[in-house]
Amino acid sequence: MTFLWGTAVSGHQVEGDNTASDWWDYEGRGLLPHRSGKACDFWNRWREDFDLISRWGHTAFRFSTEWARVEPEPGKWDEAAIQRYAEMARDLHGRGIEPVVTLHHFVLPLWFAREGGFEKTGNLPLFERYCERVVAALAPHARYWITINEPMVYGYQGYALGVWPPFKKDTRLALRVMGNLLEAHARVYPIIHRHRPDAMVSIAKHVRVVEPYRPGHPGDRLAARLQDYFSNESMLRAFMTGRYFGRRIPGLAGSWDYVGLNYYTRNRVRFAFDPANGFGEAVEPASVGAEVSSLGWELYPHGLYLALRRMARYGRPVIVTENGISARDGDDAQRVRYIRTHLDAVERARRDGVRVDGYLYWTLMDNFEWAEG
Repeated sequence: MTFLWGTAVSGHQVEGDNTASDWWDYEGRGLLPHRSGKACDFWNRWREDFDLISRWGHTAFRFSTEWARVEPEPGKWDEAAIQRYAEMARDLHGRGIEPVVTLHHFVLPLWFAREGGFEKTGNLPLFERYCERVVAALAPHARYWITINEPMVYGYQGYALGVWPPFKKDTRLALRVMGNLLEAHARVYPIIHRHRPDAMVSIAKHVRVVEPYRPGHPGDRLAARLQDYFSNESMLRAFMTGRYFGRRIPGLAGSWDYVGLNYYTRNRVRFAFDPANGFGEAVEPASVGAEVSSLGWELYPHGLYLALRRMARYGRPVIVTENGISARDGDDAQRVRYIRTHLDAVERARRDGVRVDGYLYWTLMDNFEWAEG
């Protein structure tokens, strides 16, 4: 098969004017520090962007469909929006570029958020209905699918830390939301395969390599294991066992055709006890004198190698669905260093027997970066 070589974007971050969404509402009410506005105007200029990636030799491009555009009010479908997404997929396919379509990338229709969003299992049929509509339109042109982008990040940021919509701080609720997102994936997986029997379907799982701050300290080792289990292992293992923190999720076991891996950096964790958050405290930057991005994340390409080796355990091909850097002050030299060293890590993993079927750099263009603007 052709190696999937390209870049990735998400709708709300690049399209602009996603006016029927929960993020747009929170931005407008001043509950988020920045407004997405026109973003990169991808919604109107996507053909220009596709001309560029075609010239650059992309063999794949990841984009997301915005539920808030497709169904701005409950049961009210914007057929023109659906057809525009279908045209994007058809155009890419016609250029020999494999579309990789994400169905949920953090943002909800405002009406769905007001109904409780993914907090309620009873709302999942509404997500299935949306996916059915989109998949039916795009499946003739798109083989690769991501149902949910980073379900753990969505739950943690919005429901544990409370820094993203809906700004709640309830660990139990966060776990319920993450479990519901996994159930949403399990329900949509057969829908995609019904419309496209040869489909390749997964989630995009954010993996941060977690290491003890003091490797010889028993408390730090324990804290690292606990953080790794919560952040990484629990969700990955759920695709093997069908259970997530004791909850049985019908249809989840085995419901991935590849492993979608998002990797950026590592955490080194030291032992600490916080009654609200439990054990462990992330230390950033992770090592003294380390080169960091504008977000303060350490450049740690060896972590991508470690993550790829870990993903190989699950018996599926791996696609790096995101890997990239927010470079300091648009420092292209730093960006080039990041890409080169991380591609070296991918190649090393391949030489060591890991089946890596693709690498999608995050991102094609400077975009709206959520709460960071």
